Order: sequence, then structure tokens, then C-alpha cells
Amino acid sequence: MAREKNRTIALPFEDSVYNFKMLFEYDTWNRVQRIVYPDSEVVTYNYNLGGQLLVAADLMFSASLSKGTLNLSPHLRGFTDH
Repeated sequence: MAREKNRTIALPFEDSVYNFKMLFEYDTWNRVQRIVYPDSEVVTYNYNLGGQLLVAADLMFSASLSKGTLNLSPHLRGFTDH
């Protein structure tokens, strides 16, 4: 089941209003399976048989979070944020 969410954001000191559309896909247990962000980034979620989150994977940046460990693709491993 997919649900679309629209957000409108007005920033202080700006005359423009920004509209963002996100898509949320859920399984039959109402757990998030996939989120599509406004910049087309897609994050997928996988769960174990007990319903606990196993992996959250970002397909755009080839990164995943599994059991508390962040796994980056080879081209992101040298990235640092200063």
C-alpha cells in the first residue's frame, strides 16, 4: 500500500513557498517498506521475522544500515564531513 504525502514549507524572510511530495510504501503490518524523497532518493527497509528492522538501505548513495553498522559503497568510503 502506497501513501503520498505533500508538505508545504514557508521559510521566514522569503516570499516563496516550497512544496515537497514524498511516497511511503507499507506492508500488510503497516511497516514502512520504501520511502521516495523529493530528490528521487529511495530508502528501502527490511525486517526480520519478529518485525524488527534489519536493514535500511539508501539506493542513491549505495549505503545501508544493518545492526548498527553503516555500510558504504567503495566510492563513499573516503567521504568525510568537516
